[in-house]
Formats: sequence, C-alpha cells, structure tokens
Amino acid sequence: MAKFSLLLPPSTLQTRDGLRFAPDVFDYRESTTFNFFHLLIGERRTLIDAVHRAIEVDGEEVMAEVLGGNEALQAMKNVYLAELIAARRRYAAGEFYGAVDFQALPTGAQRRFLENGVIISGLFGVLRPDDLIPPYGLPIDAHVPGFGSVADYWRPLITPLINDAIKGKFVWDVLPDTHHRAWEDHQTYHSKARIRFVDRAGQEPEDVIRLQGKLLHHLVQQNSIGIPAVVSWGDKDAQGFRFDEERSILEDQQDMTYMLSRQ
Repeated sequence: MAKFSLLLPPSTLQTRDGLRFAPDVFDYRESTTFNFFHLLIGERRTLIDAVHRAIEVDGEEVMAEVLGGNEALQAMKNVYLAELIAARRRYAAGEFYGAVDFQALPTGAQRRFLENGVIISGLFGVLRPDDLIPPYGLPIDAHVPGFGSVADYWRPLITPLINDAIKGKFVWDVLPDTHHRAWEDHQTYHSKARIRFVDRAGQEPEDVIRLQGKLLHHLVQQNSIGIPAVVSWGDKDAQGFRFDEERSILEDQQDMTYMLSRQ
C-alpha cells in the first residue's frame, strides 16, 4: 500500500452522542491515544477561555453570530463538561463524513483512514479522526472579540505538526479554502492533489461535499495512489463522474488538481 495522507475538514453538523467515562481531553496531564496532538491542550484551553470571556463581555447574541448560531453557542458554553466521542463519529452527522461511511469500510481501510487522516479544526487546531472531542461550534474563519482571528491563532501552532504528518507522502487534499488559510504549506510531501467536481454545465454540483466523501470512501481502499486510484472509481457512487484529464492541472506534482466531470 502506497503511503498517503488525507487533509480533511471538520463538520459543522455534529452528533450530540458521548461517552460518560472518556478521559478529559482538556486536562494538561492527559496524554492518551485518543488525543494525538495533546501538545496543543494548553492552546485549546486558551482559545476556549477567550470564547467564554467574549460571551460574558460581548453577550450571547453577538457570539452566537460569531460561532454560527445558538446551538454552537450553547455547545461552546458547555464544551469543558460535554461528553466525548471520536471526531469521526462526532462528524458523522455531516454530509462529508456520512458519505465516507467509516463503518462500511473494510478493516484495513478503516485503519488507513484513522492513521493518515489530518483534520484542521477551529477549536482543536488539528485532529486525528479517532481523537475524542465534545460537540462544539467554532469556525476556522471566526474572529473572536478581544482575541482575534482563529485561523491566525492556529497557523504558527499547527503548521509544523501538519507538515510533519504529511512529510514524504501523497496527499489527498479535500480542505475548503478557509481551512488552507490556517496552515502554511511548506510542501514537505511528495505530491498533493486537490479534488474538484464539475457537472455537464461546467458548474460544481450541489452535492459536491457528499461526492467528495464517497470518493474518499473509495480511495482509502485502493492499493494505488494518484490518477490510477481515481480512475478506478466507477461504481454507482460515482454517479457518472469520471476523471477528466483535459480539465485537470497536472504539471506541478506538488500542486495538482484532479477534475472529475459528469459524463
């Protein structure tokens, strides 16, 4: 199996499930297999405390708008006390992770997804898919009153962690542009490809997030990387989309775009 990494977004839509006896992932003393980037615990607490201060000083109405709504506000108010589950399960309520369908993956593909997935998160900075997290609401592009830009805060902290995690690998990059701005890409990887979908009219389809998840479900099961792995996606999940070499950008191996067009 060729070595690859997955650069993944979080999900705004989250399940409210949790485990009562999970370890405290915000405790400075905790270092477990369920908190891979535990060196960021202090920085996570700093950010949460800044959000709590802003709620007190600027008010709930203001912060609900910053955080993405009242549900996100309540989640952030209770974030230290909320029950935890793995990020992949927390995010499974969202369209992308629902389409990845982790439980339906073969065991080997599940392991590759867990070991090679790198999630850029507004609250946590960076996560592995099996890291334990509470429900929360903090967009990466949020600006917290009295604190500043969340992306600017995380950029110097998570850049070395991400660049080390993807070093020397082929990277499947499904990050939105907003999440790219929280990371300085030093091109430590061997090669990287972003995935784009266009319909027959040349427009991005409305269900592009679900399509990306379906494709990722396929990619982590393959014994190949790059174009061969995408070309082999031909079952009903592809919905007529196929690799389009003419529209793809392939000249720079470290900055490729794979286009999939509906045939």
